[in-house]
Amino acid sequence: MIELFFEHNSLLGEGPMIHPDSGILYWVDILDKKLNSLDIYARNHKEYSFDFMPGAVVPIENSKELLISFENGLAYFNIETEVLRYVLNYHLDKPNLRANDGKCDPFGNFYFGTMSKTCESEAGSLFVFDKAGNVIELMSKRTISNGLAWNTNLSKFYYIDSISDSIAEYSFDGENLPVFKKNCVYNPEFRYFDGMTIDTEGMLWVAHCTLGKIVRWNPETGQALAEYLLPAPKCTSLTFGGKNMSTLFITTAREHMTEKEIEQFPLSGSIFKLETGTQGFKTHTYKPIRIDEKI
Repeated sequence: MIELFFEHNSLLGEGPMIHPDSGILYWVDILDKKLNSLDIYARNHKEYSFDFMPGAVVPIENSKELLISFENGLAYFNIETEVLRYVLNYHLDKPNLRANDGKCDPFGNFYFGTMSKTCESEAGSLFVFDKAGNVIELMSKRTISNGLAWNTNLSKFYYIDSISDSIAEYSFDGENLPVFKKNCVYNPEFRYFDGMTIDTEGMLWVAHCTLGKIVRWNPETGQALAEYLLPAPKCTSLTFGGKNMSTLFITTAREHMTEKEIEQFPLSGSIFKLETGTQGFKTHTYKPIRIDEKI
């Protein structure tokens, strides 16, 4: 059963991750240009405001800094001093694009997507920021680049472009890039695949945004194994955490909701939790070979 965990009013809450060292839950509010942090035990909450829209946040190995993808570049953010320093600028000639969702693979490379601020078809891309600080475009013509996950033996990479209403499966070989599309998990009854994570049994957990549902998928059979309805219609993403790594923490949004809809679903924008009965993995960290100077 899904329960309210932390009441909040995120306009577009996204990209939750629990820091593997501190246990702090972080998530971004893309449209409100904020990063949120929450101690999941003490419930201490803090917001950090920026000048540009953040798309995703990941921890940096052995560092007090976080790596954040913004609409205009990638930056390191020191959570103690609150100093933000850019390490990469991109899309400066395309101001209509912004970052959307991102995650590190188990080897420490950061994958992040971009999309049009107006959801223009095929305007964005999926990139990887590798450990050496190089940026490689993995896929172009992405519309709403979203959920990412790697299977338990690291042979497969799962990726969601929400406009496709499916989960694409790519082969993955160690630190090599995904090389070709093999399969799609698809069911016409379930629409708008958004954020995604994976459990230790190899099953995918997906936030289906416009349905307000969390669905557990078997990627081998394409079968929906279980579904859970939220008291908020726009669930966006999810991550495992808690003492046993068995709790899903779920972000939601209130973007484009009318006053009447918000009255009907007043908890929209809050963080929810689900005790799954299975376990997930700790958040993978970015593992830079070197820390670049500010540009």
